[in-house]
Order: sequence, then structure tokens, then C-alpha cells
Amino acid sequence: MQITRFGGPEVMDVVVLHDPTPTDGQTRDAPRTRVGQDRSPGDRHHRHVLETSPPGEPGSECCHMADMTVQERNKELVRQFVTTMVNDRNPEKAAELIGDRYISHAHGVADGREAFIRSLHDDFLDPFPHAHVDIKRLIAEDDLVVCHSHLVLDPTNPNDRGSAQFDMLRVDETGIVEHWVAWTAIPDTDPVNTNTMF
Repeated sequence: MQITRFGGPEVMDVVVLHDPTPTDGQTRDAPRTRVGQDRSPGDRHHRHVLETSPPGEPGSECCHMADMTVQERNKELVRQFVTTMVNDRNPEKAAELIGDRYISHAHGVADGREAFIRSLHDDFLDPFPHAHVDIKRLIAEDDLVVCHSHLVLDPTNPNDRGSAQFDMLRVDETGIVEHWVAWTAIPDTDPVNTNTMF
């Protein structure tokens, strides 16, 4: 049995696991492997998803390991997506990580790759040429990744404290396919606690 382990979209290796030996009265079905690849043969982003037995049956630990590697890969994909479009100021490059569709839940942003690129230039990068995002944490579950970040539109302005932002993105075997966003401005002070918004 082999599980492809991703350490980022450009690094992958293969973990070889010995198949569990069935006990008396049990039979071992060969695991089914579903391989999904990004739309471009030259693209280095590949996902290998291993389907094995349900939880509690022999081999279920392998399914858990496969799920974990996919989630780590999805988090790295989202990290690259967010930093490339904001800090690198390159929405065209970020759009290469979009899948075969892009559903937007952001106000004023239409669906699709071209609308994503146009909106970033017109509504974000052009008006705020020094914008910077600092990712605080990434949380993945199933095919969703939540990115909690500190977004500052004008770091050259000492009065710009920025905003606490949550992006939630859905990832499938073709890339990022759905995007939600919510944010709140960081206030001067908090009269109740000193925990900050991060």
C-alpha cells in the first residue's frame, strides 16, 4: 500500500505501509485509489486520495492518514493563494490555483476566474498598493479551509490598524472552487479585555 504525502505543492514523497494481516474469518479487500489531477498536465499540483475501509474496520487508520495529508495540502494551497494575491500582488498567479469553477460569496465579486482577477485589481490592489496580509492560522476540515489573518490596507499609515479577516475556501481535486469572506475593523482599544483579535 502506498500513500502519497504532500509537504507543499512542489514536494511529495511516497510512504509505504504494510497491508494489515486479516484475522480468522476476515477477508481483505484491495483498497481503491482515486487519483485526481489539476487540469493542466504540466501543473505540479496533484492530489492522491486513498479510499480504504470505513472507520473501525481493518485498514481504517490508512484512510485517516490519507485525509490528514489532503488537509495539509489544502492548507498549503490556501496559504499560497492568499499571500500570492495580496503580498505578491499577483492575482493572475493566484488564479492558477483556482479550480474548474470559482463561486464567490464576497459582496460585489462575480463568479469565475476572470472576475476574481478584475476585482482584485480594480477594488483592492490598485487603490491600496501597499496592502499586506499576515496569516495567523489555517484550519482545515473535509474540503474546507479557514484562513484567519490580519489585513492592513496601508502599512505606511500608523493609524491603520487593519482588520481581522476570515476567509473560508472550498478545495476539490482541481483547486480552489468556492470562497467566503468576513472581516471586522480592529478598534483602538477594548474596554473589556486585552486579548487582541488574534
